[in-house]
Amino acid sequence: AERAKNLVYQILMFSRARETESSSVAVQSVIEEALKLLRASIPTTIGIEKHINQSCRNIYADPSKIYQVILNLCTNAFQAMEENGGILSIELDEIKPDHTLKKRFLEMDELLYARLTIADTGHGMESKTIDRIFEPFFTTKPVNKGTGLGLSVVHSIITGYKGVIDVESQPGTGSTFHIYLPITDKVIDIKEEQSIFTSRTASILLVDDEEPILKVMSLMLKQFGHRI
Repeated sequence: AERAKNLVYQILMFSRARETESSSVAVQSVIEEALKLLRASIPTTIGIEKHINQSCRNIYADPSKIYQVILNLCTNAFQAMEENGGILSIELDEIKPDHTLKKRFLEMDELLYARLTIADTGHGMESKTIDRIFEPFFTTKPVNKGTGLGLSVVHSIITGYKGVIDVESQPGTGSTFHIYLPITDKVIDIKEEQSIFTSRTASILLVDDEEPILKVMSLMLKQFGHRI
């Protein structure tokens, strides 16, 4: 059910039929949340290296979409290293595009960008594969391993936020994805976001025919101070 939900979500996102809300996002926090999930599912033969610039400023996006970008790219990376193991590297820094970068990507301007780099030491890709990886439903994976939507959704998300994505890869040397997203000056008001849950309590009648759902929902709502 979870896989089916995610597949439908990706299809809707790719077709832009699902509206989401953007806000000022600290990419550092999204990376940490994604790694909590990934570390539990990645084989121990694959190491994770982080090089995160904590002073990198925020971007303006839907945090759930950035989370999905990171998960999709990291999942592809560790699947490329499943057989022999390797290193998954995640880097975040803040850059100003130089002449060479702006010449390659004409849509980039003088703004500062957050650069997210996800690299692996897996089997790599040929140039003809790189030319097609962002096409919907194109995949080199077996039937039970992928839908061919992951990278096309990633590309759609990044370009939707006026960013660019760059790929470097050669057979036998792994792959590196560079994502550039414009920096925003908007400030996150954490106190205001938290007050939605902490300053209000309610008496809630919770009804469901699945006992596990009742238990989980009751626990979550009680943690926010509500009476169930």
